[in-house]
Amino acid sequence: MGLLQIILAHFSEFLLIRPRHLFLQRTIFLVLLSTSLSAELCIAQVQMKDMKQQRILIAAASDVRYALDLMIANYFKETGQAVKVSYGSSGNFYQQVMQGGDYDILMMADEQYIFRLSEQRKTIDRGVVYGQGRLVLFIPKPILEKWPNLLSPNLSEFGNALKDGRIRSLAIANPAHAPYGVAAEQTLKSAQLWEIAVPKLILGENASQATQFAISGSVQGGLIPLALAKHSTVQQKGGYVLIPPSAHLPLIQRMALSSGASSGAKEFYAYLQTEKSQKIFKEFGFE
Repeated sequence: MGLLQIILAHFSEFLLIRPRHLFLQRTIFLVLLSTSLSAELCIAQVQMKDMKQQRILIAAASDVRYALDLMIANYFKETGQAVKVSYGSSGNFYQQVMQGGDYDILMMADEQYIFRLSEQRKTIDRGVVYGQGRLVLFIPKPILEKWPNLLSPNLSEFGNALKDGRIRSLAIANPAHAPYGVAAEQTLKSAQLWEIAVPKLILGENASQATQFAISGSVQGGLIPLALAKHSTVQQKGGYVLIPPSAHLPLIQRMALSSGASSGAKEFYAYLQTEKSQKIFKEFGFE
């Protein structure tokens, strides 16, 4: 039983005291009550500090979802430590952190965001590269069954399909804040298909949402991350072909610890750099 509980348990005794001792006894009671509240507040603050030091909260580019989920599951089995993660676009996470967003580890699909955060002292350092992403052209099964030659790396037949109306809609991540959306735009421009594609574009808030659009059957194709296309759930819905790296700027993906990262996060950050974790990154197409 805490000090506060003991005091309150005997509070009725203070109400029965003689009048001449009333002021003294009430003063003692108030002093003890104040001391107890201060002590319990200090204990709560220490507990909250300990919880924050063990907390692991990650802001991760959505293309790393399947790979990171697997690593988090492995880490929990090995250590019992839970890891929380939010997936989204790198550009949006950058804005959140600049406005005070509280994360321990940042995993961006474009390393320039990490560099910029480092310059603003939002991260401990400039971080480390966890892989280079690749872009693919994904075509849903119903479309692919009609026109199997759509999957050419140079997008020639796909371009013809855009022009003649066989491809009426194309999903990409929003280039305004998603690195894979930028890569998709660069790819279409390099194939001289951007102007034709613009009216047909369906923009996802991030690469993961663009992938959901692509496999839902509501669009006829998508330019999405290889790391998502390699998952069995996506592969069941259609086929894909790798876009040549020369079609867009490299997708160098980098992670870093935030300036206020917890001790638990630092341990998981090290785990992400182990041989076991690097193998998972490679299995999902990161180079």
